[in-house]
Amino acid sequence: MTHAHAAGGGAAGRTGSDGVRAPRAGAYSTWRLEWWDGAQRPVRAQWCLGRLASMEEEVYRAVSGARIALQRRQHSASCREFSVRCPRLQLRSLSAATCSVWLAAYGLFVLSQNSMVLSAAIFITLIGLIVYLHFVKIDQESLLVIGSLGIQMTSSYASGKESTTFIEMSQVKDVVINEAIYMQKVIYYLCILLQDPLEPHGVSEVVPLFQSSKPRLDCLVEVYRSCQEILEQRKIETSLELQNKKLKIEKS
Repeated sequence: MTHAHAAGGGAAGRTGSDGVRAPRAGAYSTWRLEWWDGAQRPVRAQWCLGRLASMEEEVYRAVSGARIALQRRQHSASCREFSVRCPRLQLRSLSAATCSVWLAAYGLFVLSQNSMVLSAAIFITLIGLIVYLHFVKIDQESLLVIGSLGIQMTSSYASGKESTTFIEMSQVKDVVINEAIYMQKVIYYLCILLQDPLEPHGVSEVVPLFQSSKPRLDCLVEVYRSCQEILEQRKIETSLELQNKKLKIEKS
């Protein structure tokens, strides 16, 4: 599994002979939509996102009851993208938390007559807000499933930072819906089962999806069905390739 962090398009790298800047080794460029290996050779997939993709958007509910939006883009038969938009940061709750901290600091200032209390309250509020927006609050979670390459998961934070994880399709064993206990309730979550390289029928790791938005079962089923369609198509293509190789070997 390859992890990459991006904040805009692709990662910077060397410039090739054709004048096109290539991503750094092991980077997955979502703009060029190619997987670059360590030798800086693009492994091109047999699909293209340059064409106009059909997009659908539906409103669902999260486990907490909040409204979330599911966007579905079908770039091709073997390439689909799902984006779950989480509830935006409420200005009312942010203002209430800030006022509570400052009122508590003002009360301590009245009791202690120490101006450092007010300065510390302002400093702590600003640092806490920056940390919350940059590392905690996620506005959108995206899942890009590419039958010929793999699965890319992207989390977009409120500050604009993006965290991306890419899993090669050769490592994917299956995509399933599991159930778990959360806040004394049974919830469902979508996860990717990774193939164990030592045990063909084993699972080496379980990668959960949409952990921040936590969609309900009806939303997860929509994503699950599309993922299964792509995985089944991938299995058929792989079996056909193996049959063709066997025929070539027999003829030779």
